[in-house]
Amino acid sequence: MKTRLCIITTMFLLLYVIGGVLAQEWIPADTGSKTWDISFSFRDICFATTDPSKGWVVGDEGTILHSKDGGATWVEQNSTIKDDLYGVFFLDANTGWAIGANNTIIRTTNGSDWSVVMSSPTGRIFRDIYFTDSNHGWVVGDKNTILYWNGSNWSPRNWNTDQNPNLYGVQFLDSDTGWGVGDDGTLITTNDQGVNWEPLLTGVNLRLNKLCFISADTGWIVGDGGTILFKSKNGITSQSSDGLISLYDVDFINNTTGWTCGTTGQSTVLLNTTNGGASWQSNTIPYTGSTLYALDFMSKDSGIVVGTGGKIVRFTSTVPKLELNLTEPSGDINILAPTFKWTTNRSDLTFMIYISNESDPFKKPIYQPISVTNGISYTLPEEFALTPGEYYWGIKVDDV
Repeated sequence: MKTRLCIITTMFLLLYVIGGVLAQEWIPADTGSKTWDISFSFRDICFATTDPSKGWVVGDEGTILHSKDGGATWVEQNSTIKDDLYGVFFLDANTGWAIGANNTIIRTTNGSDWSVVMSSPTGRIFRDIYFTDSNHGWVVGDKNTILYWNGSNWSPRNWNTDQNPNLYGVQFLDSDTGWGVGDDGTLITTNDQGVNWEPLLTGVNLRLNKLCFISADTGWIVGDGGTILFKSKNGITSQSSDGLISLYDVDFINNTTGWTCGTTGQSTVLLNTTNGGASWQSNTIPYTGSTLYALDFMSKDSGIVVGTGGKIVRFTSTVPKLELNLTEPSGDINILAPTFKWTTNRSDLTFMIYISNESDPFKKPIYQPISVTNGISYTLPEEFALTPGEYYWGIKVDDV
């Protein structure tokens, strides 16, 4: 797309469409007018097991957001609390639980109205939650905390150990068989609903954060130090290790296709595999925060990641066709350092501004192309002010 910019002369508005439809892409989700500070974090996400169009995100200060359209748009719900929330789980579009700091457990039975089940101002942090059905649920947390839901009450089922590690992740395949992970390479398993737990040797002493099992003999575990462990019927092997990164969540949709996310400490990390973890590829996403804490994939074409800065980013195969219109400057102007403005339905993209004194601004720009990410305007710095004359400007968007 291009338009003709004239400095103290006549300007003609010309449109040149550059764009198309992307097959698959990461794009920011719509959270309306609500924004969060960079210090704020979303910490977990869950889409209903029986209805993948319905999803919930939880985070700091009791924040809960809900989506009815597979994660495209999100609206806030009233959690009734201010404690940081670390985990959320929904069996269906109505029945859900969220857990967090100060022994907090809250519940909804209609997908929107939340009530407090448990809370203590001096309590521990509950880190993760998992249900197999309405009568079997588990919570894990700090200081070896394990709770079990029997359909009517929560009760302790702590692992009998002197080490007392913090536990960060839990998953069950059925009402009997499950695993938990935590500090110092802790991996425990149970075959009796969590009444008894058996430790498994992982070969690492770093914190393990989350796990994803698709069968009793096939599962992945991620943690600090870039740890990715693979559990098979032959034992536990390492698929990756990078001391510069931490991985906080992992999700597989089958035995070959999966994702994991985390941080380098300064920037986000998002990896995916299509061969069961034999190799992992890095992904670049439009995300300004430093850490991705959680992800949830409904299929190979649809997923959500969340983390610091209150950002929600979705992976979709139905990216809308790019709409881009140049609006200013147009016509005669008397400003030699103008502000370039445009409208678009894809403000998440990176826009390259070209300025030239030739009719095609993309062939011989007078400056290096100017990059603008997540924006719809750019003011030319005074040191690059134009001299009176006739100019053309245009915008190019890569990879569309």
